[in-house]
Parts: sequence; structure tokens; C-alpha cells
Amino acid sequence: MKIYAFLNAISHKAINLNELATLYNDVVQCIVSFELVFPSSLVDIMTHFLVHLVKEIIILGLVFLHTMFPFERFMGVLKKYVHSHSRPEGSIAQGYGTEKVIVFCVDFIIDLDPIGIPELRHEGRLSGKGTLGKKTYNSMESGFTSLKHTA
Repeated sequence: MKIYAFLNAISHKAINLNELATLYNDVVQCIVSFELVFPSSLVDIMTHFLVHLVKEIIILGLVFLHTMFPFERFMGVLKKYVHSHSRPEGSIAQGYGTEKVIVFCVDFIIDLDPIGIPELRHEGRLSGKGTLGKKTYNSMESGFTSLKHTA
């Protein structure tokens, strides 16, 4: 719970500088207690990395300003373009360029759906279109007798 509280505290967009010393002491005590309870093979460089996060916040600023998660996610998208492992940079450039050209062209063709952006499941629900289609009722003299689903 202490590690969770530490990670939650450092990920805020505003951090009180006076609390950093307490956060540092808490995470050090937590890692020392890990080393006492668990075998030394479990406590590796990633758990030790938590100790240095407070110093990084003091030097670099808030965590969300220097995090690499958006770049790593985008690199995962670019890696999917690699088809020739002998020349991965060329494959990435060609795939990324092709996708940008297609997205640009789709804007001018009205009947096409854009690639990469799936249609929302609830799109059009407020205008009466459901997920199974529009429901219509056929009425007879005795009232509603059948229910049809039209797609």
C-alpha cells in the first residue's frame, strides 16, 4: 500500500515540495522491508529505481512532464509497419507515409470510412438507431401483433 500511495502521490499534477522528503523516506523504508522479507533475487533494479524518482522530480520537475509513455506507445504503432527486417527504417517510413496519404484522401471521398478509427458502438443511438437496427411495429385491428427488426 505504501508503494501505491507513493506512485499515486508523485503522479499528481501538483506536488508539495515539503512532502517529497516524507515520500522519499517512506519508499526507502518500504524497499528495505522488501529486502528483509523477500529473497534478494526479487528485489532488482526496477524496485531500486523507485528510490531515485524523488530526486528526478526535484531535478526535472513533475513526472507527467518527462514521462516516455506516449512515445513508447507511438513506437509500438510504428513497429507494426516493419515488413522487411533488413531495412526497418524504410518500412516504417513507407507504411507511415502510406497511412497519412490514405487518411488525407479519405477526407475528400464522402462514402469512405476513415482507417484506424472504428465507428463507435453507440453512434446514432440518440437519433433512434439501435445496435440491432430500427424497430418497427406492424399494427392490426387488434393491436401490435408482430415485432420486426430491420438492419
